[in-house]
Amino acid sequence: MHDGLAAHGSTVLLLDDATGFPVAVVAATHLTALRTAAVDAVAVDALARPDASRLVVVGTGHQAGFDARAIAYIRPLTDIAICGRNQQAAARLVADLASQGLPARVADVSAVADADIVVTVTSAHEPLLRAGDLRLGTHISAMGADSPGKQELDVDIPMMARCVVDRVEQASSIGELQHALAARAIAVEDLVTLSDVLIGAAPGRRDDREVTMFDSSGMAIQDLAVCSLALARAEAE
Repeated sequence: MHDGLAAHGSTVLLLDDATGFPVAVVAATHLTALRTAAVDAVAVDALARPDASRLVVVGTGHQAGFDARAIAYIRPLTDIAICGRNQQAAARLVADLASQGLPARVADVSAVADADIVVTVTSAHEPLLRAGDLRLGTHISAMGADSPGKQELDVDIPMMARCVVDRVEQASSIGELQHALAARAIAVEDLVTLSDVLIGAAPGRRDDREVTMFDSSGMAIQDLAVCSLALARAEAE
């Protein structure tokens, strides 16, 4: 990573679908963070218990604060525990969230034992959490794995969870569930898409004791949607 730059950078080229000519080049690093947090919030709203109020965020990087703020929009959070190896980064994120009136605190990963919602947003290549760390009824959003080899959760978590993905093919190859599928701990047939849950074609959470999991590796249509919106607003101004 270069000094002074965010942990990741995104640029989106929007094309005219009638002609194929470029319409705009969008510097989309900030927009990517927004759309990632937005889909997390949509998944949490669909899959977490209605009374969920305690959030644990595992990770203190660029994306973590966006996800915490987005989830605070759709659940009345009473506690936001921030966990990470870098205590200074955790303290900075807590101060930022607290300045916006959110009940944030620094914690360690043992806080997941009391969580209603857990968001993992790291670049880990080894499991950070196991099924025994969680309580029944928890929702987990695994947001970090987006390439082969990345892993935040042990395969025993998908084995005991209702697994929802943004796209089955991506979850199988680059998402969090690549490992559970490779180990045959779960099968592709066990997965449902968030879009099917949202339109009622598949059930999401089935009872208050069920553990639900959302595996997100991002979809191009999300970039198109948020960048098209940004372009439309820019043109309107």
